[in-house]
Amino acid sequence: MLDFKSYVKNSGNGILYNYNTLIELSSSFTQIIDILICGDMNLEKLKRYESDEDMIRECAFVIELVDSSYWEVSTNDLASINNIKNNLSGVTEQYYFE
Repeated sequence: MLDFKSYVKNSGNGILYNYNTLIELSSSFTQIIDILICGDMNLEKLKRYESDEDMIRECAFVIELVDSSYWEVSTNDLASINNIKNNLSGVTEQYYFE
């Protein structure tokens, strides 16, 4: 895990994975404390951002595990929001508008 973290940190724009590879990778970790996953169909949007606000505004999905305590999911896709809300317990919603 430490090697993976170092590899990501030293990469220019993180590491790009397709969905299937991301699922395979997820099964190789036994404990994750912090992780940030950005998703978008436009590969140009998958990069390092100066601020979280820019990243959330630009990317279709931003999923972050914070200190192994809670997940933050940011998206404008209402179907995904409803799916998460209806299938996971303990979900609360917060809406942010510009």
